Amino acid sequence: MDGGVVTHQCDPVPTRLYELITVPGTPAQVHVWQYVDDTVILDAATAPSYGEVAPNGRECGPICRQATVSWMFE
Repeated sequence: MDGGVVTHQCDPVPTRLYELITVPGTPAQVHVWQYVDDTVILDAATAPSYGEVAPNGRECGPICRQATVSWMFE
């Protein structure tokens, strides 16, 4: 995906890191790489399972599809 991924600055928490990445659309598979100082610390792929969300109510639309994926690593 070119230019469509959004990443946000994360605030450090002692012994924990949380990073939110938003990918537009509904890709069948997502592959994520995370590097620290040229060392791969995460190399993971998943096929997201999408659910329907109706932010304005089902009768008003739009009906959105979204998924959430989490990875834990040390």
